[in-house]
Amino acid sequence: MKEAKEILEQFELEVREIPKESRQKYQSKLKAYQGEMKKVEGEFQSAMDTVQQIKSRHELIGATVAAEMYDDTENSALLESVDRIERGTRRLQEANRVAIESEQIGADILSNLQKDRETINRTRARVRDTEFNLGESSRILSGMIRRALQNRVILYSIVAGLVFFILLTIYIKLR
Repeated sequence: MKEAKEILEQFELEVREIPKESRQKYQSKLKAYQGEMKKVEGEFQSAMDTVQQIKSRHELIGATVAAEMYDDTENSALLESVDRIERGTRRLQEANRVAIESEQIGADILSNLQKDRETINRTRARVRDTEFNLGESSRILSGMIRRALQNRVILYSIVAGLVFFILLTIYIKLR
């Protein structure tokens, strides 16, 4: 009985740590197991009361018939109670195993989510760096285009000046 109660308490603690999405299912199972445990305890207590009554009768009567009746009744009631307790214990152990598996699955999911979060944060940092580098590249390229246009204007000005000086030289020589 103590072992079954301890398993129920462990199961209850495990259920409290399960994520909210699946906690309700396990809480209902836990309540069913607790109800069954109370039922089995009640049956066990009534069997023990019956055994105690039979013992008391045996002590009062002291007859061999009462002793035979006491042995048969006590054994069958105790065996039935022990069998029910063992079934309940097996169910509780299975529920405890399911709770532990659920906890492990939840821990794995949290671990995967943490890894995904780290990956997203690294990707976000890379995107920021890329945006910064693109902005820097855009400014450099704009400066280069501006300088190329300035150089073209200067080149055309020099060509125009040379043409002007050549024409001026020709005009002066012809005159």
